[in-house]
Amino acid sequence: MPSQRIVHRILDDMVDPKFDRAGESASERSFAPTLELQPKEKAALALAADGLKTDPIAQALGVSPETAKTNLKRARDRLSARNTAHAVAIAIRRGLIDAGAPEEEESAIPRRAA
Repeated sequence: MPSQRIVHRILDDMVDPKFDRAGESASERSFAPTLELQPKEKAALALAADGLKTDPIAQALGVSPETAKTNLKRARDRLSARNTAHAVAIAIRRGLIDAGAPEEEESAIPRRAA
């Protein structure tokens, strides 16, 4: 699969080379990762941020485990993340998902007995 930079260059050749959709010149366009996530992708990342694995994410979203995996993969791809944890970190930093309050996280995660 071609890199995102190559795809952008090909697309630049296919459209008006002077301006892109935002009105910036095509040569000024940045090659930053896509920051728009679909609602299911955001929801899957938010659940992953809470420590859930694929099966519980699928159950919470009312989809199959394969669909949950696809949602997480698409979110990782859109954010150019190396893995799901990296995607969660990017999404939180960019305000795409809510990190939640620390006290809520502590009460939601069961602790093992010592």
